[in-house]
Amino acid sequence: MLACTKIQPVINLKIVKLLVEKGAYINMPNKDGWTCVHILAREGGVDILHYLINQGLNVCPKTKNGRTALHIAALHGNIEILDMVLEHLDINSKDSCGNTALHEGLLGQHVHVAKHLVSRGASTDCRNNSDFSVLHLAASQNNCEVMDYVLRELSFEINCQNSNGWSALHCAARKRNEKVFCYLKNMGADLALKDRFGRTALDYFTEVKA
Repeated sequence: MLACTKIQPVINLKIVKLLVEKGAYINMPNKDGWTCVHILAREGGVDILHYLINQGLNVCPKTKNGRTALHIAALHGNIEILDMVLEHLDINSKDSCGNTALHEGLLGQHVHVAKHLVSRGASTDCRNNSDFSVLHLAASQNNCEVMDYVLRELSFEINCQNSNGWSALHCAARKRNEKVFCYLKNMGADLALKDRFGRTALDYFTEVKA
């Protein structure tokens, strides 16, 4: 799998071809369930992936934590790889944490990936196992561009809460994301909104700062 990296891709494609010609098993997983397709989703390498698919590479396996190449490509911003594997995978498939590729793209702070996934039919309503929507996950990243995209283009209600009663403002406060916290406050987020524990976002923000 070391040959499947974006370092010196032309040389690595030659190495991959040589290994395949010598009988290398291209679908062999490592101890974490990663195969060549997961490595390529992380590192890039469109030519290598195209070659290996023609040689019988399975693009659908999941890692031990349930992640497909689609999740990994989204997290690392590799749109070309994402499109190649999307032909074989459900765009809304979830990993063991309940995250979809859209969740992963936002966790990687790749707005261009999120836009691309939505244009390809990704659901914006999916929540993960922690009942976090894409709005909550965006607030967990200290990136106002990501937050602005979710609020303005995906039209989320700024004060929507998860099963713990956490709003985006609560999530930003718990992570001490000052830029996003101030952005949400300026956008009209409710500072008095309480979660199911009776706590406001300011309660969390003050606690973390202390």
